[in-house]
Amino acid sequence: MIQSLTKAQNQVDLIRDQDWTRADMLRSSQWQLTIPAVVFQEFHRASADPSAGLQHLDQLARTIQQELFDGSGIVLLRGVPLNFSELVCRNFYLALGQRIGKPIDRYGLVYDVTDLGRSYQTSRIPISQTNAETSFHTDSSAIDCLPDVVGLMCLRPALSGGESQVVSVPAVYQRLAASDPKVISLLHQDYIRDIVTPGSVFSLENLRKNQFPIFSHQGRRGLTFRYMRYWIERGHQKAGALLDAAQTAAFDALDRTLCAEDLVLQFKLEARDILWVNNFKVAHNRTNYQDYAEPDQKRLLLRMWLEQV
Repeated sequence: MIQSLTKAQNQVDLIRDQDWTRADMLRSSQWQLTIPAVVFQEFHRASADPSAGLQHLDQLARTIQQELFDGSGIVLLRGVPLNFSELVCRNFYLALGQRIGKPIDRYGLVYDVTDLGRSYQTSRIPISQTNAETSFHTDSSAIDCLPDVVGLMCLRPALSGGESQVVSVPAVYQRLAASDPKVISLLHQDYIRDIVTPGSVFSLENLRKNQFPIFSHQGRRGLTFRYMRYWIERGHQKAGALLDAAQTAAFDALDRTLCAEDLVLQFKLEARDILWVNNFKVAHNRTNYQDYAEPDQKRLLLRMWLEQV
């Protein structure tokens, strides 16, 4: 235990300059970018002539990479023309994503995030296919699928709700380490995660193999955070290994800190906005939402998972 607590304090020292609060982000404009018109002009030329270069798109991708991996871990892009068709939006989004990182196709290169009218509590589906609040989490509960970056492009916002919330993992880690280092030690333990990834085959053997820590320290990634409480609790329930009181209390402390008002940054993605987040340094949440009745107006976001290259 002493070794674990010392390690936690060492990690606090290493990440102290990587954290941010809500107030920090409201004072900064570095994480918010308006895409220059020349990027779209160049993209249209390349669409007609594949031999044409995309130097401005390449430069935009490098700027995004720097903020994702060496800055706040968040980039909010605005400026995609509203008159872009859905197909053009998909192509532009994919072209940009492929320059930021290597796409992970576990759900397809570009995955539609929309409410299918079902419940993740009664059906074996990801929460992204519902209109429920997701709670603060990182994407992917599979041990063999580790997206470094999550992208979300909004094609159509909801009628109401569906706001995005983000929080700095280094800030959460530091606050927990200062208030109760024993919680940090518990969150470094392995936890079973239920899997609903397409193509996954459920068995108790596969389930018990799918366990890893909430906080860990992984080479170039440094401090790494992988969490969605619901899939952990359901995984342990299915495996017949219920969480004990100390573990549950540690999760409660983590959730309280993730939701701390002075840490959480909230905004709404409007049509054509694109959000990129570092999936190990930033936890994100989507509030519940009410949708339009007309199918062609329902909330639709496009998600990409990327591996850092």
